[in-house]
Amino acid sequence: MMETALAHFCQIIRDHTGLIVPEQDLPYLQEKLTRRLRVTRIGEEDRYLALLTDESAASEAEWRTLVLELTTGESYFFRDAGQIRLLREVIFPELLRARAAERALRVWSAGCSTGEEPYSLAMIVQSLLPGAGPWTVSIKGTDINEYALQRAQEGRYGRWAFRGVAEEVVEQHFYRSQGEWQLNPAAREMVTYERLNLIKDPFPDPDRGLSDMDLIVCRNVFIYFSHEAIAGIMARFAASLRPGGYLLTGHAEVQQPVAQLVASGAVPLVARPFPDSVIFQRPPSGDPPLLTQPQRVEAPFSPAFSPVHGRVPISPSAGRGVGVRKAPAGAVLSGQSAEKRLKEARDLFEQGRYGESIRMAEGLLGISSVSGEVSLVLARSHANLGEVAKAEGYCREALRQRPFAAEPHFLLANLVHDRGDLEQTKDLLKKTLYLDHAHVPAYLQLATLYQEEGILDRARQMRLGALDVLHGLPPTSRVEHYEEWTVKELVGQLEKMLGGAAGASVRRG
Repeated sequence: MMETALAHFCQIIRDHTGLIVPEQDLPYLQEKLTRRLRVTRIGEEDRYLALLTDESAASEAEWRTLVLELTTGESYFFRDAGQIRLLREVIFPELLRARAAERALRVWSAGCSTGEEPYSLAMIVQSLLPGAGPWTVSIKGTDINEYALQRAQEGRYGRWAFRGVAEEVVEQHFYRSQGEWQLNPAAREMVTYERLNLIKDPFPDPDRGLSDMDLIVCRNVFIYFSHEAIAGIMARFAASLRPGGYLLTGHAEVQQPVAQLVASGAVPLVARPFPDSVIFQRPPSGDPPLLTQPQRVEAPFSPAFSPVHGRVPISPSAGRGVGVRKAPAGAVLSGQSAEKRLKEARDLFEQGRYGESIRMAEGLLGISSVSGEVSLVLARSHANLGEVAKAEGYCREALRQRPFAAEPHFLLANLVHDRGDLEQTKDLLKKTLYLDHAHVPAYLQLATLYQEEGILDRARQMRLGALDVLHGLPPTSRVEHYEEWTVKELVGQLEKMLGGAAGASVRRG
């Protein structure tokens, strides 16, 4: 593909989706476009460009398919403990008081991916309204990726989507169904989904329910958008809010020069800093004008947060208070009995009965034949209950007992990631792969981290590594932490991200 043609494609993609294709990612974009030329049987670049720039139904259909190649996302319930705490303890209580007369609340999750975010918002609201009488709560989830929206509408998730979620929360809102967790109707019925392109589609739009919002949540969406696109979207978000309504974005996603526009009032929002995050608010009175064009602002603006601000801090000694409680005196177990009880503790964990799993495992502490595995079970159970300090303490104990085991390194990587230590997260994921070259989740999580940092060649290498491992597994099997997909489905998703030619080259290798 000629360099000029590729540049033209980049501009069209940016105009249509807001996505910026970095220079180092151009070879991968070329692979994706070459694949679409082959699949559509168009063959010629000029004709494919004409299709994408046409206003026909065929053009819209091709964009819907191409977007699946260009976008991806991973989410999980109650992501970012600091922002969730801000919503639960400050923002939603404030909004519910303000809307008490109407007894109605309108929320928008923009860039909702597979539904974990809007459903988390629904569960928070439910927890704040027990016995409060009838309320009309409307939560709208939108995304440009239709495959993600289909998954969201199903409301079915694997265990990995609940990392860090307390056992009682999962049991309250989900039930087991065919090896997955199905969301209960009460929360599910509060949320509706719709495809929306934040760049091309108009909003506010009362006909689509995208106006008079009390809260808009748009996290991990702007990271690949241009400053101009972010400024325009934020201005339209402001116009879509009620007076006094809030807009929550991801940490450090709104930076200069967009932050300068907010600080100057050119984007009609005000920033309210909290210990856990900054949230933007439409002024309580007056109708903010739409931003028609960016304005130059000379005054510097320093956001009151950093990419890791708002994480739950854990002191260096946090994990050391866990201790190791040995089995009671006289309770000497044979190796066979200890293994049997360890299996029972693991089974309880797999059933989501984390408290019972902890009680069973604690009775095995101090028994050397199973001590490393026991510490890992305890770390996993405490992590899924949201008890991060205890989880990290047991995880480090598991590493002390089994320094060459991959899984404690992987679990600890996720724990330190949740408190914002990205460098240690990467180091632990690399150690996981050093100890287990076939650890697919470690490949995929490293790929996500590199992608967020803009190191796209490394992200691609990690995904190719995962794909190589997956091609050696039975297609109908499932990978731990990604149980919602079969191996075949995971392969399909990765090949879409990498381009069909890349997937084929891995198979031939």
